[in-house]
Amino acid sequence: MLKQVTFSIAFHAFLGFLWLLYNNHILGIANSVKHVFFVGGLIIILGNFLFWVFFRNISPIKEYKFTHPVSLSGIVSILIVVAIHLFVVDLV
Repeated sequence: MLKQVTFSIAFHAFLGFLWLLYNNHILGIANSVKHVFFVGGLIIILGNFLFWVFFRNISPIKEYKFTHPVSLSGIVSILIVVAIHLFVVDLV
């Protein structure tokens, strides 16, 4: 059980970091489309949807219920990585 929780934390923290990199790249592409705001928003939505599909197919969370400790530790690790990025890295 401890091995699964540790793996889930490390794996989901990496996926959270990967999502942040991917999202920053997609936002850069969407911002380059200056005159057509709708196209930029569509690029962001499609990019996040594709990442969500990738995440759901590769993540071991779908094997467990939402309240399982492995699932909760993975979700919390993603939230911590995103919060650190938003509140620490972006403010520096």
